[in-house]
Amino acid sequence: MATPEERLVAALSAAKIQNTNHFATLQRQIDLLVAYLLAKA
Repeated sequence: MATPEERLVAALSAAKIQNTNHFATLQRQIDLLVAYLLAKA
């Protein structure tokens, strides 16, 4: 079972690969990071 950190890295990697629009990718990464930090809190 992947740790939350591993899942986050995988999600960010997938977002980078799937979306070449850097602004949208950055927004997605921010959304994921916020969700991760909230889940960890």
